[in-house]
Parts: sequence; C-alpha cells; structure tokens
Amino acid sequence: MKVGIMGAGSIGCFLGANLCRAGVETVMIGKENLAKEIKTKGLKITDLKGNSFQLPPNEVNYTTDLNDLSACGIIFI
Repeated sequence: MKVGIMGAGSIGCFLGANLCRAGVETVMIGKENLAKEIKTKGLKITDLKGNSFQLPPNEVNYTTDLNDLSACGIIFI
C-alpha cells in the first residue's frame, strides 16, 4: 500500500524517511525549496539520540504536486 504525507516538513520528513527505509512506498508533499534540496542532496534524518541515516535522492519521493496523493491508501496530515 502506498502512503502519503501531506505537509512534509521536519516531522513529516522524519516519518516519511523511516517509512521509506522500512520499504513502504511513500510520497511526501511539501514546499518547493525542500523538494529541490532533496532532489539534489537526498534526505538525512537524525533522531533525538543522535542516530542518523541518509536516503539518496532516488529513494525519496518528495513533491509539491497534490495529485500524487491520489494513489495513496493512507494519507498522514
């Protein structure tokens, strides 16, 4: 099942990245400037304990197009 995250800022990206890492097909919807940065640098996640991981750009589906949520079975807002 595809999962969508509407409003993927700090918390949404944390959730989305962990879902991607677990193998869940995930689409994150957010701001254009963050979409551009993720498309070039990927997404680095760090938790409160200092544990971190990096997802390369090709493993992150981050967009600004709300229509990409239409194929999602679950959407987090």
